[in-house]
Amino acid sequence: MRAEGAVNLPIDKAPSVLEFCKALDLILEKHLGQKHLFPKLDRELHDFQTLWHRIGFGEDYPHADRVLQLLGLKGKITPELFPLHKAKQMCGTFFNGKILQDRFKIFDGLRAWAVILLVFTRKLSIQGAEVGPMLKLPHLSDEKIILMSKRLMQLQDLRNPAAHRQTYPELESVKVVRSEAIELINLILG
Repeated sequence: MRAEGAVNLPIDKAPSVLEFCKALDLILEKHLGQKHLFPKLDRELHDFQTLWHRIGFGEDYPHADRVLQLLGLKGKITPELFPLHKAKQMCGTFFNGKILQDRFKIFDGLRAWAVILLVFTRKLSIQGAEVGPMLKLPHLSDEKIILMSKRLMQLQDLRNPAAHRQTYPELESVKVVRSEAIELINLILG
C-alpha cells in the first residue's frame, strides 16, 4: 500500500553498471594477470621496460600519433580514444619497479587492461624489428585484441559516471553494459 502523496521514483541502476565492470576487471586480473602477466613480470621485467621504452614511453610527453604508429594502431584507434595518460602512468611503475609490489593498484580498471592488451599481447614491428607478443593469447587474433581493447575503454567510459553519482534509471542502458561485459568475459575465457 502506498502512502498518500508518495512519489514513485525510478530506481538507480548505477550499482549494477559498477558491478558488471568490476566482474570483468576481476576476470581479466585472474585470467590475464595472474596466469600470464604477473609471473612473466617477475622473471622478465627488463624486457617489459625495454618495450615501453621502444614505444616511446621513456619520453616525458610521448606523442599519441607516434605511439599509435609504433604499436601498429594508426587508423585502428584514434589518438583521442587511446589511453595515453593511463599508459604513461602504468609505464612509470614498470620503470621504477613498483609494478612488482603495487600490481592491484596499477591494474585496476578496464582501461589499464586495454593498455596491457594493446602493448603486450600483440606482435609489433618497431623500426623494422618484430617484437613480441610478450603475452600469448592464441585464441585471440590481433583484430579481436584491438576490438576488445576498444570495448574495454568504452565500458570504462560508461562505468566512470556511475561511480561518480550519475544515475542510470533506465534498465536498457544497464542491459547494454551487462551484455557487453558478458561478451568480453566469454572472449577472455576463450
